[in-house]
Amino acid sequence: MKLHRLKAGFTLLEALVTVTIMAVLLGILTLLFLRTSDVFRTTSSKDSAVRELRKARVALERDLALTNPAQVRRTTVPPSLGGGNDGEALWFLSPIDPATGVIIRKQDGHPFWQRNILYYLVVPNNHDATFGQSCAGGVGPNGFDDRCPHKVLIRKVIDSGPPTSPPDETTEEVLLPAVAGYLDRPNGFDVSGLGGAGLQQSKIVAQLLHFSSALAPLPQNAANQLVVDVRGVSIDEARRTARVGTDSFFDSAFTHQSPFSVLLHN
Repeated sequence: MKLHRLKAGFTLLEALVTVTIMAVLLGILTLLFLRTSDVFRTTSSKDSAVRELRKARVALERDLALTNPAQVRRTTVPPSLGGGNDGEALWFLSPIDPATGVIIRKQDGHPFWQRNILYYLVVPNNHDATFGQSCAGGVGPNGFDDRCPHKVLIRKVIDSGPPTSPPDETTEEVLLPAVAGYLDRPNGFDVSGLGGAGLQQSKIVAQLLHFSSALAPLPQNAANQLVVDVRGVSIDEARRTARVGTDSFFDSAFTHQSPFSVLLHN
């Protein structure tokens, strides 16, 4: 018995084979697309986290290299989410002249301290609206919150006393004894409402999970170094298998750590 041919000139058997092959190819292409999307999502999420770590490191290294151990203080930022502390607050004196961008020294060669520089990690106000989710507070191994990966590292420039004037060494900036009045939270990524006596500049440096530091003397009486630990999370990648905002991310598979040390020379 002869098979009837379709108007297009193909037999029914040939048409079925063609449809089957096309279905298999479509399935393969769909699988490849999904895998490619997964790879892109993973790579993009990791790149974003690493980029934030790099921004934090570059800023901190640039500022810290110009101070000395006697002019550095640290404290903790109170919890915003009801768990561990948000992170660390680190402040120190800088000899950089804001007007010229160069280091100013006194007649005896010592740095003429111009400004207090403050870095601190905090959970922003309007967190849920800004990031489209809520985060539960939790206490990590070092007493800091390790659940929320949306914290922001803020840098403030402060002239706390009388206006600093290099020709008049009596106006030299002194290290702030405390910074509780400066540890306010931005509204999302908007820092325009941040304050504090003598505040001259505020900016968000990076989005992180964790920020802490420790002074560690080098051997053989060398200059001291500050060891800094910053951590960020591949948030989009983590959402696939973890509960972002609830699970601990201090040492998770999605957490990227960038420890570094800075010699404090001045």
